[in-house]
Amino acid sequence: MRHLTLALLLPLIFSSCATRLTEAEKEKLATAANESRKTGVCNIHHVRMNRELVPVEYVHLSLEYYSSAYSEARLREFPNSREYALSLQQSDEGKKVHIFVCPYCKRAEREWIQRHPNDEWGKTLGPKSQ
Repeated sequence: MRHLTLALLLPLIFSSCATRLTEAEKEKLATAANESRKTGVCNIHHVRMNRELVPVEYVHLSLEYYSSAYSEARLREFPNSREYALSLQQSDEGKKVHIFVCPYCKRAEREWIQRHPNDEWGKTLGPKSQ
């Protein structure tokens, strides 16, 4: 009986992990994350975030990033984990800014990267000290 139950549950578990976000879902999650950065309350974990002084890093993300597993996981699971701010202006690099960082998002991102050690975006954009 236990093997039958597991056999029935595994496809559901894996299919839910592989479900891609629609553009509407991405937009909704991104909007909620942006709002949480103003309020200081994490849109995923619903906890007050820590206000931290972080470095600004110049980045140019390719279109491939936005359809990557890491990008979708960031929107779903850890949108407020970064301990640095991204800028499209190279002249901003090295500056410091205050942002809100969620401790639960930080943990969720570390756990996701542990489960996906070969993910290039996770290696590039994930925590700087692991």
